[in-house]
Amino acid sequence: MPAVPAAAVKVLPFSLNQDAGPAGLAGIFQIKTRFKAAIAAFFVFEPVFSRLSRIFAASASILFNPKIMANPGSDDSDGSDPKPVSYSRTTLTELMIPSYANFGGRVHGGILLSLMDKVAYACAAKHAGTYCVTVSVDGVNFRQPVEVGELVSLMASVNYVGRTSLVVGIKVIAENVKTGVVKHTNTSYFTMVAKDDNENPTEVPPLLLETPEDARRFLETMKRRELRASYAEHFDNAKTRMLLSENLSLLAGERCVVLNQD
Repeated sequence: MPAVPAAAVKVLPFSLNQDAGPAGLAGIFQIKTRFKAAIAAFFVFEPVFSRLSRIFAASASILFNPKIMANPGSDDSDGSDPKPVSYSRTTLTELMIPSYANFGGRVHGGILLSLMDKVAYACAAKHAGTYCVTVSVDGVNFRQPVEVGELVSLMASVNYVGRTSLVVGIKVIAENVKTGVVKHTNTSYFTMVAKDDNENPTEVPPLLLETPEDARRFLETMKRRELRASYAEHFDNAKTRMLLSENLSLLAGERCVVLNQD
């Protein structure tokens, strides 16, 4: 333990003499005990005090940053700093009310699509820091019906970013509030494009992949985009080369009726 500076010790106004008596000796012992406890507490909490001082110093450097003081509400980023997936991860939960039902008594698919578009925008706009528009929707599969009265939660996260585009993955689950049963009803991928104030595409921040799951989703989206582009190219080529007269035979056995093509 380091030596305590003499200036830090206050001299107490008492003297140890024959007239002190038992009460005086007890008081001296109590003062000595408290002094030792104070010194011990200082060295126990000194690392905490040191850490707090560093936090206060860092906070002051942020609060009194000229850029931030000149533009309150913004950070010191120029928009090119990566943002983690967790920063924009968004969950939207909504109760399925009777007005959402279709003629079959279950929740209309269009309602779910509207909610997915809403949560995709919220997630993409938070990452991009600007207005975003929906460009395409990939893989909307209704796995199970959603019933009126169920709680539907839509969980969205940015899976991939390009220069001006983002791909938002959405998982939809429905929970029966009476039984507690949860079912996975939809998975979809929305491609969004960020726009500036002049409605022109604008660059979005890179994506910080914090976990192996984040990296896996990014790679899967890259592969999905590659396959979709390849499929579009092959289909366009096949459509261009397709001659109706040479392919009518392929309709044999299909549930269609071909009128006279002469």
